[in-house]
Amino acid sequence: MALAQAWVQISRANGYREVLAELERRWRRRRTAHPSAFGVHYAANSTIGEKTAQRIRRTFARRSPWLAKAADFLPEEPLQPVKGTREIQIEEAEKEVVSLETLLSYRERFPNFSSPPYRLVQHLSQQELIRTAHLALETPDPNEARFLLRCFRLKTPFPLDPGLLMPLTAHEDPRLRHAAFLVLESVEHPGVRAFGFDCLGDDARRGYAFGMFRRNLRTGDSAVLLPQMIMVKSRWHRHMMVLDIQDIGKHNPGPETDPLLLQAFESSPCSFCRERTADMLRKRRKLPDSYAQELLFDADDSAPVWAARLCRRRGLPVPDLPKPPPW
Repeated sequence: MALAQAWVQISRANGYREVLAELERRWRRRRTAHPSAFGVHYAANSTIGEKTAQRIRRTFARRSPWLAKAADFLPEEPLQPVKGTREIQIEEAEKEVVSLETLLSYRERFPNFSSPPYRLVQHLSQQELIRTAHLALETPDPNEARFLLRCFRLKTPFPLDPGLLMPLTAHEDPRLRHAAFLVLESVEHPGVRAFGFDCLGDDARRGYAFGMFRRNLRTGDSAVLLPQMIMVKSRWHRHMMVLDIQDIGKHNPGPETDPLLLQAFESSPCSFCRERTADMLRKRRKLPDSYAQELLFDADDSAPVWAARLCRRRGLPVPDLPKPPPW
């Protein structure tokens, strides 16, 4: 624990690269609280004992059959996935004509779920989607409005004028505000782009502003967004900003978005997001040598491997790093 706390206090100004080179690999640049499946099982054995960990492992394998594909989660005998009540209800609903009433009935049966399953939403007709959008805007219940707004994401665009959604971004309920911003991110409309510029001038909304350009980036916008990235202070908003920049770079592969990706690499608090950003820059042949060498010390399993190959191809020195733990 003391080692982890000391790692958290390391900053770029204190020469953290030299310090990281002396630490065990599992502590390096662990910027996220989501370890791999192997790390979860290893930690469980060390914390609660092998016997209890085995029992929990079997539960995980039943609930998530994909875990059985990992060598560390192989059960002693083949396990059949068990269908829960939610899966059974979804299958029953799919047999009928899916409508707005179907979604509301599903919300009554499962009040703890904040969004409808996409397996139901994809069967909604355009007329039912319009009814759902109107009810989301008119209902006084913020929880119901948030539930219905979650029907409209990347695969199901919002069918009404996006200007009707913008007042919800100032709602007193923070979760409803968040849902409204997420819906606007998937809409391609000049009004959404203008709204993004307005959000850049507000400290409370600046973290959401970059998502407004996911589908609405135009020539010259990158020069405006780049200095604003440095001004995002909240760690949560900075993480969302990096995800938005990655999506902007995915849909705009030209050189204009290269500076945004470089700044996203510097700003990301998550090692997984850093690796994805670096991989996008590598495929564009824009990854600097200093970033490639820095990735040698990241905590993810794959980043140091391909970064070492890249450094060798570029003729850069690759230090002898300790082998990763066996999990």
